Amino acid sequence: MSTVVFPAPQPWRELYIAALFEDDREQLAGRISQARSAAIKRSRELFQQHPQDPMECYEERSALNNALRFLDLIEATSRKNARTAA
Repeated sequence: MSTVVFPAPQPWRELYIAALFEDDREQLAGRISQARSAAIKRSRELFQQHPQDPMECYEERSALNNALRFLDLIEATSRKNARTAA
């Protein structure tokens, strides 16, 4: 029988999800900033842990890249909505 090992929860994921579902415009920028900082920090940690093999931890690296792109998209959309509402 094989043992399934689940990765430890990562703070960046929780912060990212909080930013995705934040519906208070006043809080959104802060949530995005926190999530972005945590994702960048984790990306650096992975790079330092596996500098010779970028394919190591590929799934998490890919998830981090996607999260950062979506955070940028949410931020841009929020700014655009704020301009049109003003």
